[in-house]
Amino acid sequence: MGSPQQPKKRVAFVLIDGLGDVSIPGFGYKTPLQAANVPNLDAIASAGVNGLMDPVEVGLGCGSDTAHLSLLGYDPRVYYRGRGAFESMGAGLAMSPGDIAFKSNFATYDEKNGIVTSRRADRHFEEEGPILCAALDRMKLPSFPEYEVRVRYATEHRCGVVVKGPRLSGNISGTDPLKDNRLLLEAKALDDTDEARHTAAVVNELSREISKILVSHPLNAKRLAEGKNVANIVLLRGCGIRIEVPPFEKKHGLWPCMVAPTKIIAGLGLSLDIDILEAPGATGDYRTLLTSKATAIAKALSAPLQSCPGVFVPGEDEHKPGRSDGYDFGFLHIKAIDDAGHDKASVFKVKGLEAVDQAIGQLAKLLWQAESTGNFQYFLCITGDHSTPVEYGDHSFEPVPFTMCRLKDFVGAVGGESILLETSLDPFPLPTVKAGEDLNEDSSLEKGGKFKQVQAFCGDSVFEFNDIAAARGCLGRFPGGEMMGIIKRKSPNALEEEPPAEGPYSGYLVITDEDAEEQDTFCFGACKRKAVEKLPFPQDKMLNVVHSSDVEETMVTRVWFIPVLDQPLSSNRYYVIRAKGRNKGLACTSSRELDTKLCCFFNDVISDEKPKPFDHRNVYQEFRIHRHHRHSFFAKSVATDSIPPKFLRKNGWELRISRSYRLKLNEALGLDSALRTRLPSFNFPMYSKKSPSVIVGTWYCPFIFVREKCRIRRQMRKSLFYTMTLEQWWQQIHTCDNEDDEQNVVKKCSQKRREIGGCWFELSNNGENEMVTRGRRVA
Repeated sequence: MGSPQQPKKRVAFVLIDGLGDVSIPGFGYKTPLQAANVPNLDAIASAGVNGLMDPVEVGLGCGSDTAHLSLLGYDPRVYYRGRGAFESMGAGLAMSPGDIAFKSNFATYDEKNGIVTSRRADRHFEEEGPILCAALDRMKLPSFPEYEVRVRYATEHRCGVVVKGPRLSGNISGTDPLKDNRLLLEAKALDDTDEARHTAAVVNELSREISKILVSHPLNAKRLAEGKNVANIVLLRGCGIRIEVPPFEKKHGLWPCMVAPTKIIAGLGLSLDIDILEAPGATGDYRTLLTSKATAIAKALSAPLQSCPGVFVPGEDEHKPGRSDGYDFGFLHIKAIDDAGHDKASVFKVKGLEAVDQAIGQLAKLLWQAESTGNFQYFLCITGDHSTPVEYGDHSFEPVPFTMCRLKDFVGAVGGESILLETSLDPFPLPTVKAGEDLNEDSSLEKGGKFKQVQAFCGDSVFEFNDIAAARGCLGRFPGGEMMGIIKRKSPNALEEEPPAEGPYSGYLVITDEDAEEQDTFCFGACKRKAVEKLPFPQDKMLNVVHSSDVEETMVTRVWFIPVLDQPLSSNRYYVIRAKGRNKGLACTSSRELDTKLCCFFNDVISDEKPKPFDHRNVYQEFRIHRHHRHSFFAKSVATDSIPPKFLRKNGWELRISRSYRLKLNEALGLDSALRTRLPSFNFPMYSKKSPSVIVGTWYCPFIFVREKCRIRRQMRKSLFYTMTLEQWWQQIHTCDNEDDEQNVVKKCSQKRREIGGCWFELSNNGENEMVTRGRRVA
């Protein structure tokens, strides 16, 4: 009988474009996220892990394209070739190697003085935009008839423009001045090549010919008569070629899909071979239907339980069906929040975030219905691609909050399954709030409805999702290029499923029989450098916990980190055993919060609990280790009502190797599957009552799990590791005489859990009587 099928692990990733912001005086110096009532986002933060993320690097105010590349694991410094190709492919224009493309805006241009008076002719351009794009599509360039021009409407005031032909280069500037009331620019070569200079000449003629067609178009005459901005120029920027990168699935081992009506994001996804899903009513602006987006992602992540949505293919009118087995990584992009930042609509950003929170609740409900079947296990991940402060109206360099949790932990945080299932799945529009409006008196400046604060599977003390609270998260502050690594460590292909590092003692330490009900595996990680820079920590070395500061004396504490029993390695839970001094061999123990005292300056004073004899049942001796920055750590107590010793709880300690023990340990492979299935030999004399044993597994056990009749300090001097073996043999447990002289009768033995029954015959020396012995295999 086969083992039950494990649920498929899948990630629902929600990216809120322009999420980050700054404190706003009108909101009582709160950020929009702090001002918004977002109970579902708060529940995810409460149930999971949190941190602050710089999408590309600290201090860089990046665009959505470079940010998305970085977040998805592709260094924009290496792969970025301009955003034009992304916009055009997302708009439906197929691109081949050698083609160039532009991210383009319909704009208003004063022909007399050459000034672009408005870079965005009209955000609500959904009806006129396709008409004007059709007029420009396949236009001819008088001086360059060999080139083909394709134009396709994207969203709002945006369109994609592709130029096909020989000798084209992506190393040219654009015509967009990037600010209103500035001169229209001419494209120029950015390198000293004939191809770049030739391409600049082609693009400048393209810009002039586009303006001629638009100026004479009757639609613009109508807009002028109605007092609207005319769309008489297309600004060309971000010249780019289609990038050649490893597909997302090959790079990360996850089948990806994306819902992104915003064309530049869809085009970026297509460049990474990510399937772009259809979501009816999703527009990528203020009019979008968030419920439709959430439903599309939920269906894609729960296939084949539900039918997967269709997939968009650029250059083809018919869309292909989605992956029948579903997807492992569902990317949901929400653009409207970024638009609110650009429009300086502070109230809309707050109300829009509340609408996004409602959609996330719908997504969670749909996924929970699928997870309840036992076929799936889901993870929720929420973040942004950059900050778009409403006070500035443009992208800035502030980091964005990041949070992630298991769906089942989220369900507990919102109050249980019954509460989640009350979530309505009815579609709802985004709020219609204009720039300059004030929040109502009953607004979300005073939040309510706190959810139950649950302990996460690898969590921290953050219970709200916002720009300020995320700074206290266990993930610290990290660059966007590390995001996919964090997601993969805490969801599909988690640490406990990854192979251990290569090197001495890097195999798994098997604590229990793998054929038993539970399996506990711990890693002996090899560490060749002086400093230990990442988890898991090595166990064959004494380690120094080092606190260094410019104003304080460097403090060093020598310890062993031993993985906690009954926990997977990815939990990062350790016992911390003192390795030197009078407390050598004793386990560090957390102090209880009830023991906190008040000093004369009304500050809490924490008295560290003295190390105690190791007891694996004492949860106060368990610590969860978190990364603080790239090469430093901090610890939290597993017991929720306790505080670790100062040298562990203080943020930013480093771990250095104090002594590397030259242990003569042979390779310990744990259980040998081939030997495990082989029965011990039957050829042994009857009087021995037991067959020779067969060793079917070997590993090493840390000293704290073995107790000899001596003090622990002396035991540590004798051996830091004990060789452990798993043996099996035949053993006589019952005998009886066979009273039938003619037939050999064997009494069948009953099999019990974790025992394998077996029988054999053994004739007596005189051959007159036959002895029947039942045996069992001891494991």
